[in-house]
Amino acid sequence: MIMRSMKLFFRIITFGFAFITLTISKVFATDLEDNCLFGKVKEVHDYYIDPKTMLPPQTGDSELIMKFDTKGNLIEQIRYMGMPTVTTQNSTIYNGGERKTFREVYYYNEKGKLTRKEKYTNKERTDFEQYIRNEKGWLTRIDHYYHSFSLSVHSYTDELSRSDIYKWDNNGKLLCIEYVEYYNGVEYSNGREEYVRDSNGKLLEILKKDKNGKLTEHDYMNEKNDNQFSRVYYPNTKKTKTFTYARYDNGKISKCTINFFNSYTFIYEYDKNGNTITYITDYKTTKNTENYKYDSYDAYGNWRVSQDYRDGQLSFMTRREITYY
Repeated sequence: MIMRSMKLFFRIITFGFAFITLTISKVFATDLEDNCLFGKVKEVHDYYIDPKTMLPPQTGDSELIMKFDTKGNLIEQIRYMGMPTVTTQNSTIYNGGERKTFREVYYYNEKGKLTRKEKYTNKERTDFEQYIRNEKGWLTRIDHYYHSFSLSVHSYTDELSRSDIYKWDNNGKLLCIEYVEYYNGVEYSNGREEYVRDSNGKLLEILKKDKNGKLTEHDYMNEKNDNQFSRVYYPNTKKTKTFTYARYDNGKISKCTINFFNSYTFIYEYDKNGNTITYITDYKTTKNTENYKYDSYDAYGNWRVSQDYRDGQLSFMTRREITYY
């Protein structure tokens, strides 16, 4: 299934996300493009199907809904986990038990810049983020809040948990991000990311340090190839963890190799529309391959059916419904 397989894919990319977005021009102009969607898409509804039963999976994600505004910005995402109660043609009832809903809502200003993101589990808001920008539109601060029960007032309140403070030079180049964390309104830890550039403003490396100035992460570019870069973690052990990335010219990850006690590699291939068609995990002793096939394209070039093959066997299917403005 696309959603399940892509969780690891996006997790791998996230490790180097800051470096990707800061070392190349923005690859995707809108969230529609980011999701490989064409036309004035209003809503996408993905239904995940177990090909053995032709029903939703009994565990994991069962549906995904994405809603977009007229500018192509994602304004709401709803993810359903668990199998709903389903009645088949022969009146067999499948009761999936409790079904959880995970919802995210996004708000933008008149210029299309993100200002707020809220997260809900079922109907309860769990946390939100507030994005603060200066008069030039540059992000200056992200405040992270979580919704928790307060013993002092005996009710749920929103408490500030972390602030990310962005500092820029006069040319709009990011200099550093300072992290401040809070507990019960009291600052209890902090750290920072420092961005090192050459004389032309090109990003060379990112140094992440804890509150004592100790280096905890180090991102750096390949001096001879801008499409290769690495991230090194310095945990509280003598063994470091290294992620080495390669990417295509459009910014999409093509390969990620992780070295930490053992070495393993992830390889990605895409079609002309940016959809993943091959995902390979190589653990040296074992190698797994996932292939994705897309069928039933609509008039805008968006697929409506996808199939996930794992080592040659059909593993999951996705049926997609799209509405347009």
